[in-house]
Amino acid sequence: MNRLIALRACIAAIAASSTFGAHAEDYIYAGFDLDTEGWARGWGVGDFTLDWDGSTDSKGDPNSGSLKVTVNYPASASWQEFNLQRAIGFDFGTYSKIAYDVKVDAATSTATSNGDFNITQIAMRGPGWSWNGWHTTKPVVAGEWTKVEELLPSGFSSVVALNIGFAGNDFVGPITYWLDNVRFVSDTVAPPPAIAVEPAVAGLEVVATGSQYQRQSLRSAEPKYSWAASSGAVRYAFDVVKGPGAGATDHFIYLWLIGTDAADPGGSPDWNEPNAVFLELRQAANGTYTALLSHKTDAPGAHGTRFDPAGVLARMQGIPSVVGRWTVVMKGTLATLVAPDGTEASGELPADSLGGFANVFPHLGAQMDNAIAKNRSVTFGRLRIQGDAADFQGNVDVNFADLASLDPATWKNVAQDTSGIQLVPGGTAYKFSWDAPATGYSLRSKASLAGSWTDPGLPVVGVGGRKVTYLPASKLPSSEAGFFAVQK
Repeated sequence: MNRLIALRACIAAIAASSTFGAHAEDYIYAGFDLDTEGWARGWGVGDFTLDWDGSTDSKGDPNSGSLKVTVNYPASASWQEFNLQRAIGFDFGTYSKIAYDVKVDAATSTATSNGDFNITQIAMRGPGWSWNGWHTTKPVVAGEWTKVEELLPSGFSSVVALNIGFAGNDFVGPITYWLDNVRFVSDTVAPPPAIAVEPAVAGLEVVATGSQYQRQSLRSAEPKYSWAASSGAVRYAFDVVKGPGAGATDHFIYLWLIGTDAADPGGSPDWNEPNAVFLELRQAANGTYTALLSHKTDAPGAHGTRFDPAGVLARMQGIPSVVGRWTVVMKGTLATLVAPDGTEASGELPADSLGGFANVFPHLGAQMDNAIAKNRSVTFGRLRIQGDAADFQGNVDVNFADLASLDPATWKNVAQDTSGIQLVPGGTAYKFSWDAPATGYSLRSKASLAGSWTDPGLPVVGVGGRKVTYLPASKLPSSEAGFFAVQK
């Protein structure tokens, strides 16, 4: 089975044809193959730990894993719950059921006073984050996987987020759960995947995969990047090497300097944390860009002055392209924005605000204002944080195109869908992608139509609702022409 793409070296034309034997396939919404895939606490019991566990998988797959959650329930006869949440848009109109697997760790969990482990429950959030009720409640057990499966409701056909929770009465202590294989089940013939190919741009690719206000951020692992105590200026600079394309008024690029005492500012630090300096690059209707440098102070769980005239530090309008190096220079309360062409604009933070920036997490990423921006991407090249004075100890200089992986001691993927942050290494020629859930497919190539297909052995990753593979120039079948198929 394949969908054929003929790709000339000049990539002036792309022809496509296929003979595709399709069959029913489940859509794996969260398989936990590599990480937590953007799942986080939604609400409920606040004392918990959440990690990816590569040693436990509901199918026994050594190349996969599961989400491990320990909830430290207080002893109480009253109702308690802990709810996970993942924000990602998905149209499930061709699927009939939703399902997932859950298991309680018998060795580390404390049964309720009734001798059980209560229930698991699921809710699907519709467009606008509307509530559609709990569609499943099922008891969970220790030591074996519970398979939860429920018919999808007929009232709506798309979700912006899922909530999977654990709840009940009479908890007396901690319970550890494994969650795996969250999926939409198909009873119909799957359509052939729609395949796209585009020239690759090396760097940190940030893809909008989900729903309205989805924040896709890479942040520092530590809050040691504050300018407040330095005697000189500190420069926070990043290169945009690929913008989101025309018509992207609903998708903006950002650098946030989050001031907080929290050890983990979470996935929405622009709202949750009290202090921040925001650089946001937005496309106007005419295709030019506006750069806004703003701030808020002492405003946890609020926008504060972020969108008020009082919060504006600097503004530039009519910028013809977002591509280039953007720099925020901080020295004391003075904030200066430097555009790629060297244009500068400055403003002052409140005189008493520096105490709120003693600890700073830089966040680099992009946000979609609404679902129209889904699957748009931006790519960052170099990120540089440099202090003018020797007393600044947070100097960083990284070219993302040179990295094979992100060092967890320096960086943390805090995207609301972590699959939407991908490293595209230097020397990558093309990016191929096709619609999920077409699983088990990978790229094949040959130098001419008369030749035999060969497997370049490239990994396939899930990015939101698509499968993606990156083709290095070294894997091109020839320098003149190449033919490519996605085969199973």
